[in-house]
Amino acid sequence: MNCIIYSAFIGIGACLQAFSSSFATLDQARHAYGVIATNPLDSVIESGGFVFLDVKWDCSVDATSEEQDEAEMSALFDALTRYIVSSNIVFTNAPFSIKMLDWLGETEIPFNIPKVPSVVVKNEKKGTDCRKVFAFEEAPLHAAREKAAAEKKKRINRTEKEWVDFLKISYQKLPDQKLKRTFMVLLGCPIVNLVLDRGDGEYGQSIVGCEQGWRELESVLAWKPEAGSFFAEHGDLLWHSILEKKERMFYPQWNEDDGGRFDEARILYSKGKDLPRILRLSAESIAINPISSKKWCYLGGALKENGNPKDGLIAYIQGAKFDHDNPYAWKGIFDCCKKAGLTSNANGLFWYLKMRGIL
Repeated sequence: MNCIIYSAFIGIGACLQAFSSSFATLDQARHAYGVIATNPLDSVIESGGFVFLDVKWDCSVDATSEEQDEAEMSALFDALTRYIVSSNIVFTNAPFSIKMLDWLGETEIPFNIPKVPSVVVKNEKKGTDCRKVFAFEEAPLHAAREKAAAEKKKRINRTEKEWVDFLKISYQKLPDQKLKRTFMVLLGCPIVNLVLDRGDGEYGQSIVGCEQGWRELESVLAWKPEAGSFFAEHGDLLWHSILEKKERMFYPQWNEDDGGRFDEARILYSKGKDLPRILRLSAESIAINPISSKKWCYLGGALKENGNPKDGLIAYIQGAKFDHDNPYAWKGIFDCCKKAGLTSNANGLFWYLKMRGIL
């Protein structure tokens, strides 16, 4: 809002100067105000075809004339905003937090100051308390209110597709990776940053209202295989995974030929048969040649079906790291987050994957 206010100062001042000198109905405005002036005046009164805005601000004795003008214009702009927009937007079907919408500037309805003739019908100053009552022609302000109301109605009745399009456009407008990381934290799925190697997420701790997603990410980073875990039995695969610190992964020489293990595992998986054998074949194939998004995704799928979504999540994340555009990897991460109780990341991932056309 502040940036809108400051960009509007010059425009408001020019508008007032231009229209005050040519205000054909000055006497009518003073007469209409005289009718109501004996009554307690609210901040906004409509009477006689005019809108009267009672504007108050602090005029510090130390302020320069430029600063005093700026304070007056700021107070007037706030009054116009309250009158035209009338109230804050209530997003009845918003799927995101108000924190997210605030950050994207979506909780304010932008509008241009209408070029409305105006005149000051009362001017008071008591100490540092300044007050002016501005009279505006009613019809143009009413038209601006109707336009703002239509925009408000449009926003609070968005369909799922419209919310997805809004997200997509907002994300594309972000100029750098730091802001895109913040976007993911506010969306509730900082796990995306981990997968895309776009920072370890520590910035998330400082964003109030987004702690749940960050705590969930911390639980992934601190994950260790429990008794009965697939990785407890196949610990040799862990150094291939995301859990090997934050340095770039280094792999020894591998053999492209895995003796048909992965092909057999894939056939069994498609038939929904023999999960233990699928897991064993997948582990052996990855140990021989780990650089394969498909292999890690099939392993993740088998682990998820075997009732261990946390292990499956580790495998799917590795699959997405090897191929950021692999839709099966992302769907697997989403499914495992849901099954593992990482609800903030699962909810945020839903919209992120919708935005990417994966769900």
